[in-house]
Amino acid sequence: MKAVLLSAAIAASASFASAATVDFESAPNSGSNPIFGVDGFDFDFTASGWFIGDPSVFFYPGTTNGTNILALGGDRNGQNANVVMTKSGGGAFDLGTLDAAGFADGTTNMINVVGALFGGGSVSQVLSVGDSFTSYMLTGFEDVVSVTFESQNSGFYNTGSAAGFALDNLDTTPGVSVVPLPGALPLLLIGLGGLGVAARRRSAPV
Repeated sequence: MKAVLLSAAIAASASFASAATVDFESAPNSGSNPIFGVDGFDFDFTASGWFIGDPSVFFYPGTTNGTNILALGGDRNGQNANVVMTKSGGGAFDLGTLDAAGFADGTTNMINVVGALFGGGSVSQVLSVGDSFTSYMLTGFEDVVSVTFESQNSGFYNTGSAAGFALDNLDTTPGVSVVPLPGALPLLLIGLGGLGVAARRRSAPV
């Protein structure tokens, strides 16, 4: 039983230690490549204006949180600004929490988030974003092969209608979109404690 408990604890610690957040900090300021790879993921853009970097030191005006972000605004060929996130080299991944805001003119906006599930089907969620970064929780975005973020309001870039959006700190920890990690850890500890009590009862003399 001790071996079982130890194995479970090791597996749990490995799971919590495998947190992976796409924070764009390793990316240089860029707004020229249609596909940009960073933190193990590729981002394919359809927008008349987009960039990855720190807007406080870049020439794009808009919302900032003082770190590197992904931002885009402006339609292209009649299609609202969007970006498609995939795992570099292919494969499925999970997406849980993320930070998001409106961009370009600092107005509010709506972001359609659509995940293509491994094996078929899709999951979707709409985020209402404001003029400052807020954390959001996605649910059901596990085992997705791509996630598309599309602006409901992108208009023409560098005009008052180009709300666009910005993203940061995308949490791709396995299982994060199923059970939030802060709630999962106490449940795990309670379960391990229950196993320990059961083991003591079985080993106690009758």
